[in-house]
Amino acid sequence: MYKKEKIVTADEKEVSDMNTNAMSCRRLDFSKINNRIVGNISSEEALKNVTPIQWSDEIVSGKRKVIITKDKGME
Repeated sequence: MYKKEKIVTADEKEVSDMNTNAMSCRRLDFSKINNRIVGNISSEEALKNVTPIQWSDEIVSGKRKVIITKDKGME
């Protein structure tokens, strides 16, 4: 006797993949959400200590490029 093969649609595969991903993820720790300190601040206050980068004219015009990397020790 032959086995019947089930035809899986793209939508069923996507749902199956989502379920597999959900099972492999860690559970959300609600205590971190419930015990957080909530406060709203204005954009002006949040940005008061930010110093804008003074780009040279060559960089602004696109003649030179800037490459920004992250130090491994700065994580």
